[in-house]
Amino acid sequence: MTRKDFELIAGVLSNIRKVTGTKEGKENLNYIARDFADALEDAHPRFDKFRFLVACGVWKEEIIDGVTHLSTDN
Repeated sequence: MTRKDFELIAGVLSNIRKVTGTKEGKENLNYIARDFADALEDAHPRFDKFRFLVACGVWKEEIIDGVTHLSTDN
């Protein structure tokens, strides 16, 4: 798989997550995204799991005083 494939998957999951109105629905999508991340990490040695989860909307990345912080965005 290529970077474009990873971006496509993350984009689809992110778009679905945006239209999911319930907390339970978003939590389910978080589990799906994490399962994808685990499988993609196993399939590709240079796969960046955290970058993927940020792109899916599971994690929110903030830079505070030059330090990157990750938080859940439920």
